[in-house]
Amino acid sequence: YSWDPATHRHLYVSPQVEQLLGLSPERYADAWVDMIHPDDRERVLASSAEADEARTRFVAEYRSYRADGALVWIREEANYVAFGEGGGRTLSQGVMYDITARKEADARAFTAERQFQTLVERVPAIAYVWDAAHAPGVVPATYISPQIEHVLGYDAADWMSDAAAWHDHAHPDDAPRVLEAWSAAVAERRPFVDEYRMRAADGSWRWLRDEANPVAENPGGSLIYQGVMLDITDRHDAEDRLREAEERWRTLLEDLPVVAYMIGSTREGDVGERWVGPGIEALVGVSPDEWLGDLQTWTRMLHPDDRDDVLAAWEQTAHVGKPFDMEYRMIHRDGRGSTPRVCSTT
Repeated sequence: YSWDPATHRHLYVSPQVEQLLGLSPERYADAWVDMIHPDDRERVLASSAEADEARTRFVAEYRSYRADGALVWIREEANYVAFGEGGGRTLSQGVMYDITARKEADARAFTAERQFQTLVERVPAIAYVWDAAHAPGVVPATYISPQIEHVLGYDAADWMSDAAAWHDHAHPDDAPRVLEAWSAAVAERRPFVDEYRMRAADGSWRWLRDEANPVAENPGGSLIYQGVMLDITDRHDAEDRLREAEERWRTLLEDLPVVAYMIGSTREGDVGERWVGPGIEALVGVSPDEWLGDLQTWTRMLHPDDRDDVLAAWEQTAHVGKPFDMEYRMIHRDGRGSTPRVCSTT
């Protein structure tokens, strides 16, 4: 189209306006203001008047109604191409084109981004974005979710402004290992997974499971990682308590004048995990490693007169789940006989 800045009117509108907005060039020239969406009209007219007065380039994006009532997004651009005798600009020429598809895509992307942001800010984990073009400690994280305050007690904005935030709070016994694992993952362009301790704002140490995946590539070829840090402190505390309980149990049994043992068995008779106390060596002259190294050691050391009854009772324990409680004889490695009482409860 051609535009007269003095009269604020179109001098010419090309026939393509009919395809764009569904009406003739003449009708558009008369009705273009009324066709602009009411929420955009004042802004567009003010921008047009400002460009006319200053004789500068005009650019606007706005919604316009088609003749059939449908709403389309328009991008309009105009530049001055004719000048008067005094050098003043007297004629502007411009183009309008449909950007509805782009605007709808932008709206969908914005909605998806907001939904994702809402999701990551509500899940009980710290979401983050890291640009692998920079070594850890050189620049801060690109993004850290507000959940960092809930998990560790730090403000997200403060964390993102501090390049050394992770290094300053990671446990010194864990940091070298984690940094080495991270560097290897980045070098091999693969996901990163590790567990480590991080000092919270209250001084306590929290266990985190950190998982990150490469999701995009920079123009220079480096990767953008998105990750989550999940607080697994309760799990680690439970595992520590279990290990401590097992150690106390084993220490107790190893100091008692009995031979404690554990055998995992399925109803089909398959043997799983096994353990035997060190007292087995004093009882029959076989070390725990030897005893556990051969499933048939116990069977061979049973007294021949007792073997069938013992094995039959054990079958009932292994297959049916009945408690095992018997007295029988075993042959010591040096040939001596011994008569232990064996009690086993499943």
